[in-house]
Amino acid sequence: MRILKSINKLKLAILFPFFLLIACSSRSIYEPEPIPIKITEIEVSDEYDSVGKLEVEVHIFDANSGDLLGCSGNFQGLGHVDSSDHLFYTNAEFVRPDYQTRTYLYYEDIQFRDIIIWVIEDDDNPCPGEIDHGQDDIIGISDPMDGRRLNRFRILSFDNVVHLRIGS
Repeated sequence: MRILKSINKLKLAILFPFFLLIACSSRSIYEPEPIPIKITEIEVSDEYDSVGKLEVEVHIFDANSGDLLGCSGNFQGLGHVDSSDHLFYTNAEFVRPDYQTRTYLYYEDIQFRDIIIWVIEDDDNPCPGEIDHGQDDIIGISDPMDGRRLNRFRILSFDNVVHLRIGS
């Protein structure tokens, strides 16, 4: 009887790391990690602020409902984007306005939506605050687009947004 218990313990000791490996890797096999939406490059033109430095923010809205889906600004990685006519390299992520389900905006949150991208010079409430049309300057508003376009990085240009590399 003692020999059987020893054999069972030995089997468990040998098989436990194997089962642990399978359990830990099952998420990557069956549930891929969500892919955050990011800005890696941005350039705006003909935008100036009375205090000298720009505070650029990028907002993504649902094109049909008008709901804010996420934004990126000073605290999300755009703090150094502070002047016109210069290409800035960033690693800025988008935050959700509600923070209820998750902090960041992922490709999965926009892939089945039509979206509009607004780029503003923020003078009032920082992201994820609402755009104040009396205080904030609109640099550019994109045409509505299928959210699936951001399944990989794309370079967009609209209005005074000369270059916006955005995607997942």
